[in-house]
Amino acid sequence: MSIPEEDLLLFNDTQPEQDELDYEFRIVLLTQPFNTSTSDNSINVEQSQLEERILSNITTFTKVNEFFDNFDELIAYPNQSQIKYDVGSDGMCVVVVDNDDMKGKVLEFIDQYLITLSEKDKDTKGSSNEEEEDDEEQKGTNKRQRK
Repeated sequence: MSIPEEDLLLFNDTQPEQDELDYEFRIVLLTQPFNTSTSDNSINVEQSQLEERILSNITTFTKVNEFFDNFDELIAYPNQSQIKYDVGSDGMCVVVVDNDDMKGKVLEFIDQYLITLSEKDKDTKGSSNEEEEDDEEQKGTNKRQRK
């Protein structure tokens, strides 16, 4: 799927120098049919079903950007008429969907994304641990050869 260039937001222009987040990134998912919104386009939270996910594996702005790149491509853009979302500066993203099927798709995407991210983190940590062990073995070999 190709996104029109005028719809692209370049995060590098606005991303802070410090990549680490100061807060936990979380998503609040509300299910409410859009035709029951008030006239000023606000959401009646009392009539909504609420789900929350804390994305503890997403700890940097870079990872937040990667998450939304995937979310937009796979969920938001193909379902524009059924989903709205807003990301706050405090680490909370509010997603509003208009039906339970869309809610299921969003939750499934988030859960699967977190599983994939955890597996990548394990692979990365495993690789760095193996490299450290190899370095230690090499140092030990060098010490033995010097004696």
